[in-house]
Amino acid sequence: MDSDKPTPLCKNCSAGLGGPKVICPKCGYDNAKEPLALVMQIAVALATGVGTIALVLLMLGWSPWPSGGDGPAIAGTPTDTPTDAPSDAPTSNPPTQPTPTPTRPTDNTTPPTDDTTPPTGDPTPTPPTADPSTTPPTGDPTPPPKTAKVGDIIQFGGHNWLVLDVQGGKMLIVTEKLLEARRFTNSQREDMSTWERSGVRRYLNGDFYDSFSEADKARIAETLVTTADNPWSGKSGSPDTTDKIFLLSLEEVVRYFGDSGQLNNRPSSDTWAISDQYNEARMADDGSENSFDWWLRSPSCLSGASAAVVSFNGAINLQGFHASIDGCYIRPALWLDP
Repeated sequence: MDSDKPTPLCKNCSAGLGGPKVICPKCGYDNAKEPLALVMQIAVALATGVGTIALVLLMLGWSPWPSGGDGPAIAGTPTDTPTDAPSDAPTSNPPTQPTPTPTRPTDNTTPPTDDTTPPTGDPTPTPPTADPSTTPPTGDPTPPPKTAKVGDIIQFGGHNWLVLDVQGGKMLIVTEKLLEARRFTNSQREDMSTWERSGVRRYLNGDFYDSFSEADKARIAETLVTTADNPWSGKSGSPDTTDKIFLLSLEEVVRYFGDSGQLNNRPSSDTWAISDQYNEARMADDGSENSFDWWLRSPSCLSGASAAVVSFNGAINLQGFHASIDGCYIRPALWLDP
């Protein structure tokens, strides 16, 4: 039976070993050591493969230690568990997350603190704080109501104004209070005391006009201003001017504050003022409850540089004051577009 067994071959050179020999007579290879060498080669190959797989898994964030174990952590490796989650929480359960806000707000949904606009589904939305159709631009004072009528007090350009007339949607307004004491002009020459050449006209249409905002300026109408002769003395008035802001004339004061007929019917040749039942309506103060004289643009009865005034007691003083005196106030007027 032994003769039927195949002859062992050398695993190095394939020569017949001639029996149970382990040393090859041809190449001298020790076939008895081959199984151990083969096992070592297989072991090295397996170890190399497992190491490579383990390294790849570690780079992907896998850890051989269970969550919460004592194994070392890999710095910079992201984890699925937040740092504030319990260390003994099972890895199969997701960490506790805040309840997400529903996409569709419910009736008791509180809007975020940084959003003052109510949700679209709010049954009682708050009206906007600034409606462009009803609120003036920033820096523009509250516009006068479109229903303003004669005798109303309106606000414009930081001042209160008395409505004297309404025509074609425009309003003639004069300041409710006296604004400041100012000379009519600095010159003593008669020809320099006309409204056209007066210093107060330059001031009203210069520095005073420029004190208004651009929005306010756009609403101040350009006006053709006529200044008639003094009806009692015949002293010449002023050529027509085109102004934004002006002082009232004798005729306008009588027309808008009350006419007792004396302007066109002088009581006597020695009468120099109109004092009647409308005095109180013509009186004006500077906000201190003390009334003062205020300039008109009309010429006075005096010779030289002078102009008519409304006296502190409300009488219309046609004799007037010299144009360069101090202490007489201005009360600007203008036509205002809606």
